[in-house]
Amino acid sequence: MVTRGDEQAARDALQETYLRVVRHGKRFDDEEAFWSWLTVLARCAARDGGRRQQRYRHLISRYFQFRNTDSIHEAEPTSKDPEQVLEDRVHDSLARMDPSERSLLESKYFERASVRDLARQLSLSEKAVESKMTRARKKLKSMVLNQMRQPNET
Repeated sequence: MVTRGDEQAARDALQETYLRVVRHGKRFDDEEAFWSWLTVLARCAARDGGRRQQRYRHLISRYFQFRNTDSIHEAEPTSKDPEQVLEDRVHDSLARMDPSERSLLESKYFERASVRDLARQLSLSEKAVESKMTRARKKLKSMVLNQMRQPNET
């Protein structure tokens, strides 16, 4: 099995497969050709999802390599999971953000709302929502990195 029993990864791959069918759908002469094409789409979607997850893990590990440099002070005990440290800092930074920016990021990434849905809710164009999200992500990144650079204040 391509997703190795990971139910969420399988669901994500199925969703991505549906999207690829809609984007690249075409007529087939027989059912066998269609099922072969669909199988390839599904397998590629699952593998692409796995690669995305690997890149995310690699990014997280690179991010926490900076913890060992002289310019960035360790603010958490080394026994704490690096992913949990990052998650805590992201949540702390989100709590300090402007409510409209925080709501936008939480809707997109925690509630998995689409840009189209957010645009409808906010009565904005999709491009405007994407621009707002880009600015909010940059601000969040800056806040998290600033936390990483601060010495432990406890």
